[in-house]
Amino acid sequence: MVKLDSAENLARKFHLKTLLARVYIERGNLQMINDELVAADSNYQLACQLVENYARDTIYLLLMNKLAVCSYYLGDNQKVLDFALSGLKAAKDLHNKKREAAFYNLAGIAMDGLGDVADAINYYQQALAVFGSLNNKKNVTSVQLNLGVLYEEQKDYESAEKYYREALLSARQIKNERLMSVAYSNLANVFSHHKKYRKSLSFSF
Repeated sequence: MVKLDSAENLARKFHLKTLLARVYIERGNLQMINDELVAADSNYQLACQLVENYARDTIYLLLMNKLAVCSYYLGDNQKVLDFALSGLKAAKDLHNKKREAAFYNLAGIAMDGLGDVADAINYYQQALAVFGSLNNKKNVTSVQLNLGVLYEEQKDYESAEKYYREALLSARQIKNERLMSVAYSNLANVFSHHKKYRKSLSFSF
Protein backbone atom coordinates (compact mmCIF):
# COMPACT_ATOMS: atom_id res chain seq x y z
CA MET A 1 0.00 0.00 0.00
CA VAL A 2 2.94 2.35 0.66
CA LYS A 3 4.05 1.97 -2.97
CA LEU A 4 0.52 2.78 -4.14
CA ASP A 5 0.46 5.90 -1.94
CA SER A 6 3.77 7.03 -3.45
CA ALA A 7 2.47 6.36 -6.96
CA GLU A 8 -0.69 8.34 -6.18
CA ASN A 9 1.34 11.32 -4.93
CA LEU A 10 3.47 11.22 -8.08
CA ALA A 11 0.40 10.98 -10.32
CA ARG A 12 -1.28 13.93 -8.61
CA LYS A 13 1.88 16.06 -8.67
CA PHE A 14 2.41 15.62 -12.42
CA HIS A 15 -1.29 15.25 -13.37
CA LEU A 16 -0.79 11.71 -14.70
CA LYS A 17 -4.38 10.52 -15.07
CA THR A 18 -3.55 7.08 -16.40
CA LEU A 19 -1.15 6.38 -13.53
CA LEU A 20 -3.70 7.60 -10.99
CA ALA A 21 -6.35 5.37 -12.56
CA ARG A 22 -4.02 2.38 -12.27
CA VAL A 23 -3.43 3.19 -8.59
CA TYR A 24 -7.18 3.08 -7.97
CA ILE A 25 -7.45 -0.17 -9.92
CA GLU A 26 -4.66 -1.83 -7.90
CA ARG A 27 -6.26 -0.68 -4.65
CA GLY A 28 -9.55 -2.13 -5.84
CA ASN A 29 -7.86 -5.42 -6.72
CA LEU A 30 -6.36 -5.72 -3.24
CA GLN A 31 -9.73 -4.96 -1.66
CA MET A 32 -11.44 -7.57 -3.84
CA ILE A 33 -8.96 -10.18 -2.59
CA ASN A 34 -9.88 -9.21 0.97
CA ASP A 35 -13.64 -9.26 0.20
CA GLU A 36 -13.90 -5.50 0.77
CA LEU A 37 -16.38 -5.24 -2.09
CA VAL A 38 -17.85 -1.80 -1.41
CA ALA A 39 -14.39 -0.25 -1.05
CA ALA A 40 -13.21 -2.01 -4.23
CA ASP A 41 -16.24 -0.77 -6.13
CA SER A 42 -15.52 2.78 -4.94
CA ASN A 43 -11.92 2.64 -6.18
CA TYR A 44 -12.94 1.19 -9.53
CA GLN A 45 -15.51 3.97 -9.89
CA LEU A 46 -12.85 6.60 -9.18
CA ALA A 47 -10.61 5.06 -11.83
CA CYS A 48 -13.51 4.96 -14.26
CA GLN A 49 -14.22 8.68 -13.79
CA LEU A 50 -10.63 9.43 -14.78
CA VAL A 51 -10.61 7.16 -17.82
CA GLU A 52 -14.02 7.34 -19.47
CA ASN A 53 -13.89 11.07 -20.21
CA TYR A 54 -10.77 10.94 -22.34
CA ALA A 55 -10.03 7.40 -23.51
CA ARG A 56 -12.17 4.35 -24.15
CA ASP A 57 -9.10 2.11 -24.28
CA THR A 58 -7.96 -1.19 -22.80
CA ILE A 59 -7.96 0.33 -19.29
CA TYR A 60 -11.60 1.26 -19.74
CA LEU A 61 -12.39 -2.32 -20.82
CA LEU A 62 -10.56 -3.65 -17.77
CA LEU A 63 -12.56 -1.33 -15.51
CA MET A 64 -15.92 -2.26 -17.02
CA ASN A 65 -15.04 -5.91 -16.42
CA LYS A 66 -13.97 -5.31 -12.81
CA LEU A 67 -17.02 -3.16 -12.04
CA ALA A 68 -19.32 -5.80 -13.51
CA VAL A 69 -17.70 -8.58 -11.47
CA CYS A 70 -17.75 -6.46 -8.31
CA SER A 71 -21.45 -5.65 -8.87
CA TYR A 72 -22.16 -9.37 -9.31
CA TYR A 73 -20.67 -10.16 -5.91
CA LEU A 74 -22.62 -7.24 -4.43
CA GLY A 75 -25.79 -8.80 -5.84
CA ASP A 76 -26.71 -6.00 -8.26
CA ASN A 77 -27.48 -7.70 -11.57
CA GLN A 78 -28.75 -4.52 -13.21
CA LYS A 79 -25.37 -2.87 -12.66
CA VAL A 80 -23.64 -6.01 -13.94
CA LEU A 81 -25.68 -5.66 -17.13
CA ASP A 82 -25.02 -1.91 -17.46
CA PHE A 83 -21.26 -2.32 -17.11
CA ALA A 84 -21.21 -5.38 -19.37
CA LEU A 85 -23.08 -3.59 -22.16
CA SER A 86 -20.89 -0.47 -21.86
CA GLY A 87 -17.82 -2.68 -22.02
CA LEU A 88 -19.25 -4.67 -24.91
CA LYS A 89 -19.76 -1.55 -27.02
CA ALA A 90 -16.23 -0.33 -26.31
CA ALA A 91 -14.74 -3.78 -26.98
CA LYS A 92 -16.42 -3.90 -30.37
CA ASP A 93 -15.16 -0.40 -31.21
CA LEU A 94 -11.64 -1.46 -30.23
CA HIS A 95 -11.95 -4.84 -32.03
CA ASN A 96 -11.00 -6.61 -28.79
CA LYS A 97 -12.57 -10.03 -29.30
CA LYS A 98 -11.47 -11.55 -26.00
CA ARG A 99 -13.08 -8.75 -23.99
CA GLU A 100 -16.11 -8.79 -26.28
CA ALA A 101 -16.71 -12.45 -25.46
CA ALA A 102 -16.18 -11.82 -21.73
CA PHE A 103 -18.78 -9.04 -21.75
CA TYR A 104 -21.27 -11.27 -23.61
CA ASN A 105 -20.77 -13.84 -20.85
CA LEU A 106 -21.24 -11.24 -18.10
CA ALA A 107 -24.38 -9.94 -19.80
CA GLY A 108 -25.67 -13.52 -19.89
CA ILE A 109 -25.02 -13.91 -16.17
CA ALA A 110 -26.81 -10.61 -15.47
CA MET A 111 -29.83 -11.52 -17.60
CA ASP A 112 -30.07 -14.90 -15.90
CA GLY A 113 -30.04 -13.14 -12.53
CA LEU A 114 -32.71 -10.71 -13.74
CA GLY A 115 -34.90 -13.61 -14.86
CA ASP A 116 -34.66 -12.93 -18.61
CA VAL A 117 -33.86 -16.46 -19.79
CA ALA A 118 -34.14 -15.79 -23.54
CA ASP A 119 -31.68 -12.90 -23.51
CA ALA A 120 -29.36 -14.79 -21.15
CA ILE A 121 -29.20 -17.69 -23.62
CA ASN A 122 -28.61 -15.28 -26.50
CA TYR A 123 -25.69 -13.58 -24.76
CA TYR A 124 -24.19 -16.90 -23.67
CA GLN A 125 -24.42 -18.24 -27.23
CA GLN A 126 -22.63 -15.16 -28.56
CA ALA A 127 -19.92 -15.55 -25.90
CA LEU A 128 -19.57 -19.19 -26.90
CA ALA A 129 -19.20 -18.29 -30.58
CA VAL A 130 -16.51 -15.64 -29.99
CA PHE A 131 -14.52 -17.69 -27.47
CA GLY A 132 -14.76 -20.61 -29.90
CA SER A 133 -13.39 -18.49 -32.75
CA LEU A 134 -10.46 -17.59 -30.49
CA ASN A 135 -9.94 -21.29 -29.62
CA ASN A 136 -10.17 -20.32 -25.94
CA LYS A 137 -11.16 -23.74 -24.58
CA LYS A 138 -11.11 -22.72 -20.92
CA ASN A 139 -13.63 -19.92 -21.39
CA VAL A 140 -15.68 -22.02 -23.79
CA THR A 141 -15.98 -24.59 -20.99
CA SER A 142 -17.07 -21.93 -18.49
CA VAL A 143 -19.81 -20.65 -20.80
CA GLN A 144 -21.00 -24.19 -21.52
CA LEU A 145 -21.31 -24.72 -17.76
CA ASN A 146 -23.24 -21.44 -17.44
CA LEU A 147 -25.67 -22.60 -20.12
CA GLY A 148 -26.04 -25.95 -18.40
CA VAL A 149 -26.86 -24.28 -15.09
CA LEU A 150 -29.40 -21.99 -16.75
CA TYR A 151 -31.19 -24.92 -18.41
CA GLU A 152 -31.05 -26.92 -15.19
CA GLU A 153 -32.70 -23.99 -13.36
CA GLN A 154 -35.47 -24.12 -15.99
CA LYS A 155 -35.81 -27.89 -15.37
CA ASP A 156 -34.80 -28.55 -18.98
CA TYR A 157 -32.55 -31.41 -17.92
CA GLU A 158 -31.96 -32.71 -21.45
CA SER A 159 -30.42 -29.40 -22.58
CA ALA A 160 -28.55 -29.09 -19.28
CA GLU A 161 -27.03 -32.53 -19.77
CA LYS A 162 -26.02 -31.63 -23.32
CA TYR A 163 -24.05 -28.56 -22.22
CA TYR A 164 -22.53 -30.28 -19.19
CA ARG A 165 -21.30 -33.10 -21.43
CA GLU A 166 -19.84 -30.57 -23.89
CA ALA A 167 -18.19 -28.76 -20.97
CA LEU A 168 -16.73 -32.03 -19.70
CA LEU A 169 -15.30 -32.80 -23.15
CA SER A 170 -13.81 -29.29 -23.44
CA ALA A 171 -12.33 -29.50 -19.94
CA ARG A 172 -10.78 -32.89 -20.74
CA GLN A 173 -9.17 -31.48 -23.88
CA ILE A 174 -7.32 -28.85 -21.86
CA LYS A 175 -6.86 -31.16 -18.84
CA ASN A 176 -8.45 -28.65 -16.47
CA GLU A 177 -9.29 -30.71 -13.40
CA ARG A 178 -11.30 -27.99 -11.66
CA LEU A 179 -13.66 -27.52 -14.61
CA MET A 180 -13.87 -31.29 -15.09
CA SER A 181 -14.89 -31.65 -11.45
CA VAL A 182 -17.65 -29.03 -11.85
CA ALA A 183 -18.96 -30.73 -15.00
CA TYR A 184 -18.97 -34.17 -13.30
CA SER A 185 -20.79 -32.76 -10.27
CA ASN A 186 -23.40 -30.98 -12.39
CA LEU A 187 -24.00 -34.10 -14.49
CA ALA A 188 -24.53 -36.07 -11.29
CA ASN A 189 -27.19 -33.54 -10.25
CA VAL A 190 -28.95 -33.81 -13.60
CA PHE A 191 -29.06 -37.61 -13.45
CA SER A 192 -30.34 -37.38 -9.90
CA HIS A 193 -33.21 -35.20 -11.12
CA HIS A 194 -33.92 -37.85 -13.78
CA LYS A 195 -33.88 -40.46 -10.98
CA LYS A 196 -31.05 -42.19 -12.84
CA TYR A 197 -29.27 -42.90 -9.59
CA ARG A 198 -26.67 -45.34 -10.94
CA LYS A 199 -25.49 -42.77 -13.47
CA SER A 200 -25.66 -40.07 -10.83
CA LEU A 201 -23.36 -42.05 -8.56
CA SER A 202 -20.97 -42.84 -11.41
CA PHE A 203 -20.46 -39.08 -12.01
CA SER A 204 -20.07 -38.37 -8.31
CA PHE A 205 -16.73 -40.13 -7.95
